[in-house]
Amino acid sequence: MTVYDSLGAAHTASLYFTNTAPNTWNAQLYVDGNAVGPVQPLTYSPSGALLTPPGGLVPFNQYTPATGANPMTMTFNFNSTTQYGNAFGVTAVAQDGYTTGLLSGISIGNTGIVQAQYTNGRSVNLGQVAMANFANPQGLAQLGDNSWAASSASGSAVNGVAGGSGFGSISSGSLEESNVDTTTSLVDMITAQRAFQANAQMIQTEDQVTQTIIGIRQ
Repeated sequence: MTVYDSLGAAHTASLYFTNTAPNTWNAQLYVDGNAVGPVQPLTYSPSGALLTPPGGLVPFNQYTPATGANPMTMTFNFNSTTQYGNAFGVTAVAQDGYTTGLLSGISIGNTGIVQAQYTNGRSVNLGQVAMANFANPQGLAQLGDNSWAASSASGSAVNGVAGGSGFGSISSGSLEESNVDTTTSLVDMITAQRAFQANAQMIQTEDQVTQTIIGIRQ
């Protein structure tokens, strides 16, 4: 299998198994052709299940790579291995190391978790978007543009995360069409229109009075 050091450089790890007695084997690890000793014993039951070591975890000595990386401490899990009366075969191999990777993208989940994806297949959680709720959102004080601040009318902020109690979810990559109260905005527009009409009528009346005064002087 392929293993990786602290610099992300790849190394080839090979395991050799030697039958030393009935149901008893020795596992020998080689990394880049170098033996990493000592050998580790494995014992199986008469039904073919692993007995020792308990849990199947086998730690090997440190291996110092030639790349200048930190010494590699490798632990192999043989808990899923079996000893049956058939030909040797490997059905699955998994490892938790990663090679070097570059940032390939950033995504935000429904709960606001910001996750970075890398070209080596690894995903890392960078943080979570914080949210705030108010007893009266309409009472927030506008600071300009899209900035708002808490006021006595809005009440204190209740901090939380998306998906929590009283908080909605986050839709990444979506554009919100409107974040205003349509009913309140419509009432304000009608009020402004009526005020404009009243002012226009007043200006028209003043114009008529002025024309009358000019006619009297003539």
